[in-house]
Amino acid sequence: MIQEANQKASQIAVNYIDSTVLDLISNIGKSENKQDETLLALGDKLAEIKARIISEYSNEKDVKLIFNIVKKETASKLKSTDITTINKLVKITTNLKITQYRKEKKIPNRWGTLALLTSIEDEKIEKLVNSGDLNFSITRAELKNIISKEKNVVTSSSSNLIIINDSIQMVKNEDIELVNKLLKEIGWRVKMRNKK
Repeated sequence: MIQEANQKASQIAVNYIDSTVLDLISNIGKSENKQDETLLALGDKLAEIKARIISEYSNEKDVKLIFNIVKKETASKLKSTDITTINKLVKITTNLKITQYRKEKKIPNRWGTLALLTSIEDEKIEKLVNSGDLNFSITRAELKNIISKEKNVVTSSSSNLIIINDSIQMVKNEDIELVNKLLKEIGWRVKMRNKK
């Protein structure tokens, strides 16, 4: 029974793993300085395969099952790579923002560095690219440092800062609105309450 299921899975994978995928797999270990490019090209090809599977099957469970079979089969053909690496490659190459910036050469073309980017939201990626903090020559260590700083920023939407007005001087609503605009990005807001 298990052998039959494995044979069926292999047959499904053969429908999607074409000569391009096999060529990429065979080229990964051959050139050290082009390994990142080849891995990312493999990820791009897997993203194409996923799109093809989605177009052929309407049931989400079928898509997930078949694509998982393709990923496992691909990983099994790569001697030094496991399914975790394949999953990271797919996550990189199916992220529209990362794909856009890769094509525009605004971010590095190294899969390990790009894998870090998948841990943050698209808006933050865009902000980092626009500010120049994230660029084509950034190293993985530099990006890791930036991301850890981004994650340490408090972004709780339920956080409040209450100003208690216990002086004669009045705080205007316009001032409160201005402060709230400035604090919005980090998830804080000012709320005024008169001292009783």
